[in-house]
Amino acid sequence: MNGEGAWLKNGNPIGDLRNVPRCGARNRRGTPCQCPAMRNGRCRLHGGLSTGPKTPEGIERIRRAVTKHGQYSKLAEEDRKNCRKVLHDFQQLLAVADALYCARSSTRWERLLNPLTPAEREAVLKKYNKRIEADKARFSGLLKHGPTR
Repeated sequence: MNGEGAWLKNGNPIGDLRNVPRCGARNRRGTPCQCPAMRNGRCRLHGGLSTGPKTPEGIERIRRAVTKHGQYSKLAEEDRKNCRKVLHDFQQLLAVADALYCARSSTRWERLLNPLTPAEREAVLKKYNKRIEADKARFSGLLKHGPTR
């Protein structure tokens, strides 16, 4: 090449690269960059970071593009929190149901009441009925709210 012009690839205009504007950004040596400048005044290496998408569609597109697995997204964390709440509620329901089942088990009940006198049996039944009512109230409260989701 003799410096006057050359045929360029990809339809770029012919011109002398010695006359194009230069980037001018400070490089690591502290001298101005001598690469040819783009339209924004800087070269391809010093063009600056993107300011990012501005429209909601662009922001959503970038959010989806950088999401690897979504394990720590707000939606996933909320789902885990709800699952823990449902599990806790279910464990409470099982505890109440188990207590009611064990208390109403006929063989166990009979074994408990047989050695008692009639007065003692009355006291036990009174105490037992209070506990059943308390369990029913707690059980119905859990059923009203149901699993949170």
